[in-house]
Amino acid sequence: MPLASHLEHGSRVLRTRDEKGRVLSTKEAFRQQCYAFHGMQPGKKKQEKRQKELAMQRASQKRGAKPGVSMKALSTQQRRSGQAFLTLS
Repeated sequence: MPLASHLEHGSRVLRTRDEKGRVLSTKEAFRQQCYAFHGMQPGKKKQEKRQKELAMQRASQKRGAKPGVSMKALSTQQRRSGQAFLTLS
């Protein structure tokens, strides 16, 4: 469980990262410390839930990474009509 320290306006901030390098929230970092201290692992359902959340995040990042076809169509329609808005029907 690597810890990374960063300087922000003269004070130190500790950021805990998971095995893939993602920054963990305070709650997630505490849970990881508890698992390491007690020599345990999260349950099967929690692991499946975490994998599902990560897959959803990756999918949403893929969708948001490039402009959609619908946005291009809307902007061309706005240029043609010369109006700043479109009436959706």
